Amino acid sequence: MGTDLTELTAAIAQDVIDQMSQLVEVSSPSGDHEGAERAVALCTEFLGSSFAVERMPCSTVGCAPELLASATGSGSARRLLLGHLDTVI
Repeated sequence: MGTDLTELTAAIAQDVIDQMSQLVEVSSPSGDHEGAERAVALCTEFLGSSFAVERMPCSTVGCAPELLASATGSGSARRLLLGHLDTVI
């Protein structure tokens, strides 16, 4: 017998809420490498091994390297999720 879709959706939703709560707790004002690296570490952990993770130089001098995570699927659709590492104070 398969997993009930409603139960699966509820479990995923709770994971997302927990993960976002952890990210919101990270203070990372612009230029704070330590805070940015904590946020990157959490994001990388949340993504798991299904994603290839790359770091690239930030276009803003003095800021932590950017995070690029990508995954390859079997379909032709593409999606982009864009965010930023610094906390707006």
